[in-house]
Amino acid sequence: MSLRRAHSESIVEEQRKKCLKHHAVTVCKSLNLLDDALEAFASLNAEEKLNEIRGMLMSLCRTTKCNAAQEFIDSKDFEVTCLFVVAQLAITREILTSQRGLIKVKLMTSITNKTNISVLAKSLSSSGHEITVAHWARFSFLRSLLVNFIQIVDESARISVAQKSREASTAVVDPALLNIDDEECEGFGAADNTPRIWVISEYWEYIDLLLTDLRTESRKAAKASPVTSPVTSKGYLKDFFKNCLEADLKQYSAGCEGLKPAFEKVTVNWQRAIHNELVW
Repeated sequence: MSLRRAHSESIVEEQRKKCLKHHAVTVCKSLNLLDDALEAFASLNAEEKLNEIRGMLMSLCRTTKCNAAQEFIDSKDFEVTCLFVVAQLAITREILTSQRGLIKVKLMTSITNKTNISVLAKSLSSSGHEITVAHWARFSFLRSLLVNFIQIVDESARISVAQKSREASTAVVDPALLNIDDEECEGFGAADNTPRIWVISEYWEYIDLLLTDLRTESRKAAKASPVTSPVTSKGYLKDFFKNCLEADLKQYSAGCEGLKPAFEKVTVNWQRAIHNELVW
């Protein structure tokens, strides 16, 4: 009885497969496909067919998105969008350049007038900006580096004069006459050893270079710190800027007694989002 049932089920299964293949051929003809285009698919079970269909739909979706993206790139709308973005970037760059120039002027004024960090911070912050110790520390960092940079610019100007004098004369320049040492003169003729001539307008480039070095040092310190007393990159930077602020408070101490920022931490959402991601 069981053999007869198994034989009967086998016949039914074969008949079902034939029907599926016949239907597959019919579908192919209706879609102008080769008659055997769906033959392999028709022989799959239900789960396999679902996987095949899902994979094909995902591939089709990806292709459709790529085609749509390419069409947009080739369209006039994309060209207009690019022009708009470029214009906005140019405007933003002008605004940032203007703001950087204004910050530098205020920093130089604070150095000349020996203004304490509280007054400097107020002059640099916009209306409604919440100032914390972290901001004070970074303002003090900018001020201390401006002092250093002014000295570098003065030295660069002196070296530049020495270089031009040397180039204009066939005689050997006497370092004593130029008030520079022999070591500075040795590198004037070689491009690799010639010291860079800095100008005051390159202050922010100088800041960016030092910040890059600072981040590198913080990562090295974190990597080299012992397991028993681990130092994170963020902790290293926090200590560094804390030291900057302490040095600033000592150097510009007039009226600093008892001073502290109005806020312990920022509460404005947009400002907090920036503050939480401070990398310098």
